[in-house]
Amino acid sequence: MCAKQKGIIKLHGKIGNLAFYSKDGVDYVKEISRLSKQRIKTSPAFKRNRENMMEFGGCSMAGKAFRLGLGEIIKDMGGKYISARLTGQLKKVIEHGNGIRGERSLEFLANGNNIEGFDFNSDTAFGGVFTAPYDISANAGRNEVTITIPVFKTNNFITSPKSASHFRIINAITVLSDYTYNPALKGYRPVNPEINSKNNISYSDYTPLGGSTLANMSIVSSIPGSPVIPATVGVIACLGIEFYQKINGGFYLLAAKNAMRLEKVF
Repeated sequence: MCAKQKGIIKLHGKIGNLAFYSKDGVDYVKEISRLSKQRIKTSPAFKRNRENMMEFGGCSMAGKAFRLGLGEIIKDMGGKYISARLTGQLKKVIEHGNGIRGERSLEFLANGNNIEGFDFNSDTAFGGVFTAPYDISANAGRNEVTITIPVFKTNNFITSPKSASHFRIINAITVLSDYTYNPALKGYRPVNPEINSKNNISYSDYTPLGGSTLANMSIVSSIPGSPVIPATVGVIACLGIEFYQKINGGFYLLAAKNAMRLEKVF
């Protein structure tokens, strides 16, 4: 449990069983736990904590693979604390996995629906920026995803920054292997490490704001090499939008209202 520090003088460090620290420009004080690591590791009273910690580790590994697969776009789209938020979302996947508590599997093809709808930036929801009808589908081999958007009026379905003149739709996909608990290693490992984090990111053309789009959009994103996707692997399809300002024939990416959502797990 922590509390905010008030007053002119702010403390940093430890005094007795209290720790004083800063986070995001705010000063806090909290009581230092007297629990030893050994007690947490061995005491029956902390069995549930150990189970949660083990599964949290598996979710963290899968989250890191996801961020690696979309590293090119996460820097622009990922909001504050995306790493922690994604790990928390992946907990919903592992809670439905096979196995006993503490060793349940992350199974994306079976339980990936539990992460669908995840916004990369909690402050800029994709659904608050882009509301035009669209379709998203994968081919039979699950190594290619197509986003199709019929003609629409941009003023009716896009909430853009005032300075934006154009936008682009993004079709970003990455591959996530299932993760299972390995008793010998006492931790989680990917079932298909050779394909884990493979990815591709495709963009629509620069499209003007302020009128109707001129034709149906079709943005196709394919995993390089068209690999065989086994049943122990999920293909994560994300849909995003970026805004630009056109100046002297060049397009400059704006910082405001760019948004992306984890749309579907195939």
